[in-house]
Amino acid sequence: MTATREWGAALTGAGRLEEAVAVLEACLPRARALGGQPTTEAYLGQTLARALDAAGDAAGAGRVLDRAAEIFRAEDDLGGLGRTLAIRGDVALALDDLDAAWRYLAAAAELAEEAGDHPAHAAALDALGTVHMRAGDAALAVACHERAAGAYRELGAAEDEQAARLNLVESHLQLGDARAAQEAFQAVLAPDAPVVVSLASRMYFLTALLSAERGDWGGARPALRQCLDAVSRDTASVSSPGERWRRMRAGDRAYELAGAAAVRAGDATFAAEVAEGRRAAFLRAVFGEAAPAATLPALEDVTAALPPNTVAAYVDLSPTLTVLCAAPGGWSAIVERPGVGADDIPAAAGALPAGRLDAVGRLLGRELWAPLLERVPAGTTGVVLLPSARLAGLPLDAARLPDGGQVGDRIRVGYAPSLALLRRNVDEPPPPRSLGQAVDPTGEFPFSRRAAAAVAEPAIAFTGADATADAVLKLLRTCDVVHFAGPGRFDPDDPPGSYLQCAAGDGGDGRLSIARLLTEGGPVSASLVVLSGCASGAASAGRWRGDAVGLPGTLLVAGAGQAIATHWAVGELEAALLVGEFFRRWQQGAVSAATALAEAQRCFRSEISNADVVSLLRQWDATDATLVRWRARPPDAPAFAGTVDWAAFHLVGLP
Repeated sequence: MTATREWGAALTGAGRLEEAVAVLEACLPRARALGGQPTTEAYLGQTLARALDAAGDAAGAGRVLDRAAEIFRAEDDLGGLGRTLAIRGDVALALDDLDAAWRYLAAAAELAEEAGDHPAHAAALDALGTVHMRAGDAALAVACHERAAGAYRELGAAEDEQAARLNLVESHLQLGDARAAQEAFQAVLAPDAPVVVSLASRMYFLTALLSAERGDWGGARPALRQCLDAVSRDTASVSSPGERWRRMRAGDRAYELAGAAAVRAGDATFAAEVAEGRRAAFLRAVFGEAAPAATLPALEDVTAALPPNTVAAYVDLSPTLTVLCAAPGGWSAIVERPGVGADDIPAAAGALPAGRLDAVGRLLGRELWAPLLERVPAGTTGVVLLPSARLAGLPLDAARLPDGGQVGDRIRVGYAPSLALLRRNVDEPPPPRSLGQAVDPTGEFPFSRRAAAAVAEPAIAFTGADATADAVLKLLRTCDVVHFAGPGRFDPDDPPGSYLQCAAGDGGDGRLSIARLLTEGGPVSASLVVLSGCASGAASAGRWRGDAVGLPGTLLVAGAGQAIATHWAVGELEAALLVGEFFRRWQQGAVSAATALAEAQRCFRSEISNADVVSLLRQWDATDATLVRWRARPPDAPAFAGTVDWAAFHLVGLP
């Protein structure tokens, strides 16, 4: 079994993750069968968990580690239990679950120290330092990395010591202490320090960061670009999704540090280039060759998809609100709001309570949009927002400006995972444009049938059981505009596995996955896809720490030009009415999708009364219970004045 563990570890280290998992899983039954040696299974499980984690299967790694921990507890093996919890902490750290990572690693360090397992204790301390660094607690990170480096030195583990000292340098840089960072780096460069080839590229990168901190930005910038280009090539050079993810995960920190250095140097151009390069690397890791090439672009390449008078805005909390702006013609800018942090802007994994949503909208209007609109070039009419995963679930475009106006009434707004996905169709085809509809494929959206019937006669329409995956795929391949009124699900841990839930047919489950869109019959040809199902545009990072793409973004990867979807689950009636209003105002492309959506939302929140809804429900033969509920409301009051009623819908693509 020892030889099998070593072989599995070697395969994992070589990036041959599928082979590693297969070899180790095949040996688990034999390990369980060894009477009197239960820890054999547990140690094999540790190696398997590392392979599963590297392959992106965090859930599988967690199950294996739970079993290993159970065995070690039963055997009172503190050392084995500590190492198991350390691996569990590494898995949590990879998922950016910092609270869980801290709990596991702190327990692992305590157990390793109690068991006298000094190498494991040092490793847990070093990993704890990384957790603190990710959480913004640079002082605690410094303390952990210093202790880890000292422990490794006592053990004679030269390579591990050097890695811990480089972590220490990075922590000092995050703390803003360039002098301490330089002193820590000198220890790495000391004459008696070992030369560790595997750390050479990281040393070169940190040398560039130190140059930037000393004020030599002119020398640091080309070196940082060279390092990030190497990271991009390294990620793109492998075909295995699990290995791409592992390399992207390792390289993502370099993008984060380089971008922060550019912001501190006031170099808006390079900061925007790094932000877009990071997005491209993320998409390449997730989707492989279906996504644009992962390279660090020049500013003119970043803005190539943007039409005139349109600005891109990368929005992040890092750790305070920062906006990196770019526009055609070489314009770029940085908007920083140091007084706004994560405590002020909540992460949204669904609709926030109405009062909280309105308060966040006012804050965003004051702290994000007011300074942004002051900085953009004169004549700007559109903004493409590229929010980080932390902000991806918020309706940033639904903010209220300090003068009381809505952002969507002042400027056209679209979202995007990356500018590289945008299709520039400045001169849209004149009407009529072919429209296809797939309506109520699961029998759960009867109001959508009524709303769809009010839309101009589509070229192709599938309703109910006829709206199968094959039928919807046909619409996406042949129609210019597609309206899908049914459920959809975005899988943050496996974006290509995200799907539209169509009618089940021919014994299938009815799921039209993004993976199928990417592999069957060429790209999606639709220039606009309207998704009016529950939470059809919800986005979260999942195991991808820094970015989120969402179901609409995956459709852009598959070839769609624009998508309209919802940040959170909305009521069926609200979805049917708002989408119907959108199509009436869009007029087969006579106005832009962004303008039509903004007008539909304005109408929705101010022009539709409760009496209007009651009248419409009578026409739609609504149930008595639904009519009674709406009749109980003041007839002349706006039916959907609350932000939560209308703000979920948003446009992904060029506005």
